[in-house]
Amino acid sequence: MLNDKVMSGTVALPIYDDARGGQTDDDMPDGSCGGSGAYGGFVQNAGITITDDAGTKVGLGVLPAGVRQPSDLPATRVCLFKFTVASLPSSDFYGVQIGDSPVITIPSDRIGQVSLGFNAVVDPTSGLLLLPS
Repeated sequence: MLNDKVMSGTVALPIYDDARGGQTDDDMPDGSCGGSGAYGGFVQNAGITITDDAGTKVGLGVLPAGVRQPSDLPATRVCLFKFTVASLPSSDFYGVQIGDSPVITIPSDRIGQVSLGFNAVVDPTSGLLLLPS
């Protein structure tokens, strides 16, 4: 079995400047951002675990530093993490877990454009941040 599959994608956390507060701490000295509170596991160097359709661990990675991006939506800014995990074996689907977050199942035909949003979703076609209504 060749280990030639690559999973790449984006994790998006909205940052609010109003009474709702934020899901991220964007006051880091280097200008990066990361999760806080219930999203505290979404920070630079958080572990990424990839499993195959049998539940076997097949890949490991880490989140890079989050980067603040402006938004025209209710969230005034977004903390984006772009990640890549290479050398994965073929599988019908993969499980993705970041830190202690729940495992998210990704079909094999989507591993090159994974978009994980927490109270937000990044549209893989347009790259726009979509917030639930």
